[in-house]
Amino acid sequence: MANYHSLFWLNPLPSWVFCTQTLRFLEVNQAAIDLYEYSREEFLSMTIRDIRPPEELEHLENNLSTLNLNQPSQSEIWLHKTHSGKLIYAELLAQTITWDKKQARLVVIKDISKQLESESALKQSEYNYRLLTESTVDLIIRFNKEIKPVFANHATFDYFSLPPEFFIGKSLTEQGFKKEEVEHWEKQIKQVFETGIKHQEITAIDEINRYVNWSLIPEKSSDGKTATVLSYSRDITELIHIRDQLTKNEKELKEINAEKDRFVKIIAHDLRSPFQGLISLSQLLAENLKNLSPEKVQEYTNRLNKLSVNLYQLVDNLLEWATIRDGKKEFKPVLLNVLKEVNLCVSFMEEGFQSKNIELKLTIPRDASVVADQKMFQTIIRNLLSNALKFTFRNGLVTLVATTNELETSIQITDTGMGISQDLLKRLFQVGEKTGRSGTENETSTGLGLPLIKEYMDQHQGKIRIQSAENSGTTISLQFPNPTT
Repeated sequence: MANYHSLFWLNPLPSWVFCTQTLRFLEVNQAAIDLYEYSREEFLSMTIRDIRPPEELEHLENNLSTLNLNQPSQSEIWLHKTHSGKLIYAELLAQTITWDKKQARLVVIKDISKQLESESALKQSEYNYRLLTESTVDLIIRFNKEIKPVFANHATFDYFSLPPEFFIGKSLTEQGFKKEEVEHWEKQIKQVFETGIKHQEITAIDEINRYVNWSLIPEKSSDGKTATVLSYSRDITELIHIRDQLTKNEKELKEINAEKDRFVKIIAHDLRSPFQGLISLSQLLAENLKNLSPEKVQEYTNRLNKLSVNLYQLVDNLLEWATIRDGKKEFKPVLLNVLKEVNLCVSFMEEGFQSKNIELKLTIPRDASVVADQKMFQTIIRNLLSNALKFTFRNGLVTLVATTNELETSIQITDTGMGISQDLLKRLFQVGEKTGRSGTENETSTGLGLPLIKEYMDQHQGKIRIQSAENSGTTISLQFPNPTT
């Protein structure tokens, strides 16, 4: 997120974002503030109309009415007005983005006023004349009807490290360009000869890894026919890279926000079971306090305290997991005692099993061990036990069996619950699918537990398998590989 804003704010090219509906500025960078002499607060109170001189407003409205928001705009030249009233020529490249949940346009500007310093430069004909001078860094080549250059400026040195004379009289193929590039370029030049209409596009020159804003300008003789075509190419590689980087950062930002939303739901998923036990026990104590003996009150308060401590430990584990997800803590597998870790997880939900009178049977050798990240391992076991509790009928049975050998440690959790349909089984690990469903006593579910477990098992290079059928219970098997020595 910080890199995204830094790239925009510190970009040496003036940039802004405006709302496509209201045309109001949504953000500007420091370079735009310096060039246009408005403060950021002044910019954010204005629309893009406010920086246009009156004679440009009709052109702006016509442009907006035909604007294709699904495509990046080709480079265009606009006349803008600064805070002091100074007129500047700005070359714009725009891209549609989402900004603060609004459809917006990101605009990157290049001030080309210095190339048009003279008064007559305000006219397009004078601008075209200046393109022919050797002072420009833009590439200018004039083609005859045989699609061979009859003139090239000294920008050929910068673009191709070759003098202009190399290109004169040679076809594009003879100049060494790729066949597909030659076919496209020749087609566009011929079309301008035939129609006499200017052509403009953004194209890539693969040989030199550059993007250029390419214009083909018909030059007509006294009889009105196109005699030559002037090819004018301006390097916009930097602008394209900035646009692509901003687009990439926007995508990453959306993924980060989606991940945060997902994390909030996961927290709710993990906290629900211990909270239900806490609520049930406190309600029982509140409704029967007058009829309880001091010994019973002491027993219930001890259980409440234990639940509270366990709940705090669970929250602490979740916050630790959040730190891992943010990339602030590395994945650290260590040797764990399976019985100890499972008992810790069971302590979080003892009240839940008791309230539904579900027997939890553990078969774990005391020396059984697993190489795993402790927080992730606890999250896996806790989620699986929570699901077994949720989807097992009252008075049912849940078993957890652990085995270990030289190659792997296996954990199998089986319940006598409602089971899973074959259709749902195919979608259980897909985050985007609706897999949440109510438990046997209408307990709610987000459907995020199993995708989280699958993610963690993948990180451990382990496997998870599910065997189930409706009304026949569920068996979930985990395999944690032991590291080779």
